[in-house]
Amino acid sequence: TTIGNNRWIERGEISQILQKIDSSPYSATVLLGEPGMGKSALLARLGQQLHGAGEVVLAIKADRIGRRVDSLAQLSQELRLPAQLLDCIKNVASSRRVIVLIDQLDALAELVDLHSDRLRVLLDFIFETKGLANVHVVCSCREFEFEYDGRVSKLRSKSS
Repeated sequence: TTIGNNRWIERGEISQILQKIDSSPYSATVLLGEPGMGKSALLARLGQQLHGAGEVVLAIKADRIGRRVDSLAQLSQELRLPAQLLDCIKNVASSRRVIVLIDQLDALAELVDLHSDRLRVLLDFIFETKGLANVHVVCSCREFEFEYDGRVSKLRSKSS
């Protein structure tokens, strides 16, 4: 997340995302950019800041989800959660804010990955959490896949 001498280049996007999280009861945000622009580093830094501030953070790197994951139940197992993912999120969100970071949705897009069930599962999860009080989802995606993968582009109208 840093460059030489452990330096971080300040990015206004972090402040914008934090402001959105602080001012909304729930949110879904898609961080868009070209390859190599630092989306993953930004999400990592955001996660570090939120965790350091005592927030509950669930970070998922989409391209590391096993190829056989084709349901939310299997994703829950993959993440080694004590219960179903949505139940865990709802349980924690009943008393605290939960921030879910999902990096590299584009790596699972139809144009890149032949095993696209993982993308469907993550999108289902995002749509299921949309509107849940105390739940904020921030995901990253390359602009090309966001524009041209029909499933990913649905986030455009469903994000707030």
